Amino acid sequence: MLEVLPRVSDTFEEVFEREHAALLRLAWVLCHNADRAEDAVANAFAETFRAWQTGRIDDVGAYLRTTLINRLRSDGRRAVVALRHEPKLRARRPQDFDAGSDVHLAVLAALTSLPPRQRAAVVLRFYEDRPLADVARILDCPIGTAKSLVSRAIAALRPDLEALRHAD
Repeated sequence: MLEVLPRVSDTFEEVFEREHAALLRLAWVLCHNADRAEDAVANAFAETFRAWQTGRIDDVGAYLRTTLINRLRSDGRRAVVALRHEPKLRARRPQDFDAGSDVHLAVLAALTSLPPRQRAAVVLRFYEDRPLADVARILDCPIGTAKSLVSRAIAALRPDLEALRHAD
C-alpha cells in the first residue's frame, strides 16, 4: 500500500521521487495519452508545490491526486469544446498505447466509457488500491458518494468485463 502521509522531514524533491511514477500511471489510466498524462502530472506538481510551500497541505499524496484528477477533468472539458468546433479532429484516434495484452486494452477501453468521476473513483480504489476514505478525500466528496461512484462504475463495467471473461 502507498504511504499516505508524508514524513515531516520530506523535501519536495523526496515527495516528487516517491509520487511521480504512481501519478504518471494514474494519469495515463485516466486519459490514455502519454503526453497529456505527463503534462497533467507536471502541472499537478507545480500547483501542489505552491500550496506545499505555504504549509497548508496535510496529505501531499492526496493533494497531488486531487489536483491531477481536477486538471484532467478540466482538460477533458476543454477538449470536448474544441471537438465541437473542429470536426476534423473527431475522426482522429491517436494510438498512444501500442503495447499490452488484448485484455489490458479492452479493460482500458471499458474504463474510457465511464464518466470522469466514476473512472477516477474506480482507478483510485482498485488500480491504486486505496481505501474508500482516501478515494472520498481525493475526489473531495463524502464517503457515501465515493462508494456510489465505485458501485456505479463497477455496474457499468460488468457487461464488458463479463464478455472478456467468457472470451478467454
